[in-house]
This record gives sequence, C-alpha cells and structure tokens, in this order.
Amino acid sequence: PGPVIIPAALAAAQENSSTSRIFLNSIIYGYEVMIRLGESIGKEHYKFFHNTATCGSFGSGIAVGKILNLNNDQLINVLGNCGSVMGGLWQMRNEDVMTKQFHNANAARTGFTSAILAKNGLTGPKFILEGPHGVYAAIAKDGDPNKIISDRYPKWKIFDTSFKPWAACRHAHPVIDATLKIEKKISSADIKNIKIKTYKDAIKFCDRVSPKNVTDAKFSLQHVFATSLIDGPPSISSFDEINYNRDDIDSLRKKIILEMSEEIEKSYPDHYGAEIEIDLNNGDNIKVFQKDALGDPGNPITEQDIIKKFFNLMKNADVNLSKIDDIVNCVLDLSNGGELNKLERLLVEK
Repeated sequence: PGPVIIPAALAAAQENSSTSRIFLNSIIYGYEVMIRLGESIGKEHYKFFHNTATCGSFGSGIAVGKILNLNNDQLINVLGNCGSVMGGLWQMRNEDVMTKQFHNANAARTGFTSAILAKNGLTGPKFILEGPHGVYAAIAKDGDPNKIISDRYPKWKIFDTSFKPWAACRHAHPVIDATLKIEKKISSADIKNIKIKTYKDAIKFCDRVSPKNVTDAKFSLQHVFATSLIDGPPSISSFDEINYNRDDIDSLRKKIILEMSEEIEKSYPDHYGAEIEIDLNNGDNIKVFQKDALGDPGNPITEQDIIKKFFNLMKNADVNLSKIDDIVNCVLDLSNGGELNKLERLLVEK
C-alpha cells in the first residue's frame, strides 16, 4: 500500500500543515481500508485487475480524508467516487511499458482528488461495493464483502504487510529466497535439470525463459533463480540488459521446468512459497523449500534491513549518502513528534 497511500498523505499533510502524528495516523487508516478491501475482493478480480490500482485509491482517499478531518458522510462520498472510477488492467504486463508504475500514481491521485472534492461537497454512491451495479457485482464476483467488516482481526492490518527485499516481482521472491538457501556450491555445468514448484499466480505472471527487457527479467522465475544461484543475492543491476543477456544465465534458465504445487497453492495467498529440486549430473539431488517469502509477516526482515534497502535505492538514484542519512533519521523521528516540514524540505532539496 505504501507507494499509493504515503505520497497522497504526505502531499495533503504538507498542504494542511499537519503534525507528524496526524500524518502517521492517516497512513494507518489508509492501510487498513486498502488491505481489507484487497482481501475481500477475490481471486477472480486478480486475474484481470492490478489490486494496487483498483483498491489503492480507497486507501489514499481515506488517508487524505483523515488529514482533512472529514466526517463519516464525507468519507463515504470519498469511497463511493474512488470505486466509481476504479480500474487497472493487467494487459500492461504483456508489453514493455511503464503502466504498472502509473497505476500507483493514478490510485494516489484519485484518492487525493476524491477527498478534496468531498470536502467541498461532491457526493458519491454509498453502495459502490455491494450495490447491484457496484464493484462486487461487476469485477469481483467471487469476493466476500464480510471480510471488510470482520472484527476477528486483533491488530491493525499495517502489521500484516510485507517488505520487498529484492527488486523483482513479489511472486518471484520465494524462488530467490529458496535459491539462496542452497548451501552446496554448484555451477551451471553441474546441473542436469531444475524443477521449480510454486503457486499458480507465480507461474502465470512470472514464466519467462528468455527476458527481453528489464521488466521481463523482474517477472521471470527462471531469471531470478539463475542470477541468484550464479551471483548471489540479486541487486538492482541483476535485472539490467547486460545481465539478463549473459550466456551463463541464459543457459541455466533453459534448464528450468516450472510446476504448480497443489500444497503451495492451497496455502497461497497466506503464504508465498516455492520449492526447488535440482538434479545434478553426478546423480545427487538437492531440494529446498521456502514457506514464506522474506519480508512477509511469517518471515520478517529487520528495521536495519529496510533501512539498508532504502540506502541502496537512494544511492541508485544518485542521492548523496549524508542526505540519505538525514532522511532516515528524520523519518524515524516522526513517531516521536519530529518535524514533518523537515522531511518535506529534505525530499525536495536538490
């Protein structure tokens, strides 16, 4: 939810001179709404729609609405109008385009705009989710609206979110993690064949033997296995053209067979898992299993791991180290009442 909710909340907080406490609380509310809707909307929806795009505006809208101190009727109008214009088709995954990133931006903008307009009197449909021409009837036929209002969750949903340690599609992460668990040092020449077992969506979205561009490489189970086995933990550059076109990586990718595992499929999406089985030319067999992707609630990463990833991303964007350090310290201080204005200045200064 972060790439959708946090930019919208930060913009609204900046415009309204909000405190860090109001800003942080708005993010928690936004996460709660977006995640509950995402959990309720069903697998059929995900076949064609990018959930971050469709559910994201609900989260950003509520976050901004909280910063604007909207009442319940106004927040209902926000959600109604977000739902009325929701969209985000997966077709962009079949082409070399930047639309996936645009989905995030559009969901943030839609929520932000809907909240501003609701404050100024724009109304929206109250029954946009469960109405006869609403979201569930139109594009989430196997959805379960009761999951939105269930009170069986003991804590805020933000605590159940995942952090992505690797610069690849989340569906590819279990394969990366399983590959990195292989203790025996083996080369491509030692390998006869490789079988990767995982859940259906991972294969549907990430079956690319020969990536043609950076996005293909990030959405390739074959590539993430090969680059992780040969080079170790993947970096941003692992998905660059110079690496996905390497002969040694290409040769290894072509030895891989993908297979849907009934056991792993049953546990998905509660667990993003993968199993790797490697047959060696000398007759040996290696098996590794990853129940939860690194960064999921069942396999969490530390605060220092998250900070390290932030440093790597900012360095890749040519931000100097002292400024990165200042941003990190400023963000960590927000929960103690730190200045939100200081963060804004750091983010916009060249």
